[in-house]
Amino acid sequence: CGIVSTMEPHEMNFKQTMDDLNWLMHSRGMPHDMCLKLRRYFHETREMNRRKAEMHVTDQMSPMLQGEFAWFSNQQWIEKVWYLRDMPHDVIVFMSRQL
Repeated sequence: CGIVSTMEPHEMNFKQTMDDLNWLMHSRGMPHDMCLKLRRYFHETREMNRRKAEMHVTDQMSPMLQGEFAWFSNQQWIEKVWYLRDMPHDVIVFMSRQL
């Protein structure tokens, strides 16, 4: 129970989805090749689904907090781009929200 409670929510959701998929494929008698294709799809869309969950949370923030969150999330690479170093903070925050 302790291990499950410390797992990230999207990771728990992914594992539950995979369990449900395995049950569904088994109950329908899917051929092995089809099972591999379906599992591969869910593994390949895993990051996309995590991003959707993040967007759901950040969409509930005020525009100002969304910008600050986006800037913080992208700060590491933004600071490496030489022509962004002298940009006003508000411009960087706006740009970060567009990523």
